[in-house]
Amino acid sequence: MAGDWIKIQHVTPDKPEVVRMASILGIDQDAVTGKLIRIWIWADQQSVNGYALSVTKAFLDRVVFFPGFADALEEVGWLSADDELTLPNFDRHNGKTAKTRAQTKNRVEVLRSERNNCNAASVTTALPEKRREEKRRLPPISPPEGDGLIQSPTPGELEAIYNLYPRKEGKPTALRAIEKKCKKFGFEYVLEKTRQFASTCDKPNQFIPMPATFYNQERFNDAPETWKHHEDTKPNTAQHVDRAAGTANANVVDHYAGL
Repeated sequence: MAGDWIKIQHVTPDKPEVVRMASILGIDQDAVTGKLIRIWIWADQQSVNGYALSVTKAFLDRVVFFPGFADALEEVGWLSADDELTLPNFDRHNGKTAKTRAQTKNRVEVLRSERNNCNAASVTTALPEKRREEKRRLPPISPPEGDGLIQSPTPGELEAIYNLYPRKEGKPTALRAIEKKCKKFGFEYVLEKTRQFASTCDKPNQFIPMPATFYNQERFNDAPETWKHHEDTKPNTAQHVDRAAGTANANVVDHYAGL
């Protein structure tokens, strides 16, 4: 037993596997998510890393009070029933090592937040007479810290990141680029950076980088200010030519009028 809690991702209810299970079973995604949590809790209590579950699929159906749930779980690749029942990649988030990494990451984030708050307080005290315009800034995100072992993302996780990106072109190349960066920075980091870009970027579609370019060049690490659209202040070329022609015609008229 790895602990009295389990870890799930924000995107879990909307993952393609959950959507597919909901369609197979004829229930909504929230119901599927709840039953998945029930199975993961049981596996966390009765196994080390979700392997060699000495039960049957019928038993798992009884755990969630829904016949056929284990078959649907197997169909989307979240349950293996070759020799013994196994939950693939269960240890990625809910094994003992994964939980230790998650707790360490949370402690680091809390310490970083406290340090930033202390720095902000000292600046405010030192300069009470200055009032600065508050600017909305996205909270800084750092690449994952810990033992350096970053798991390869699943196809569903790659799809989740691609679906968040505002420009949908060149999907096969984009998925390869996303996978490469997830292996380097971690799935959660790339997902959150993509979510921030999607909520911040207001550029017309033709000015948004192709997804493969965005990830290959790691532009998700650029300053958020660069993600916003800035109107071109240069004069329109056609209008400039029209004004120049009008000025020339006026000069000709004045010349002949003076003869």
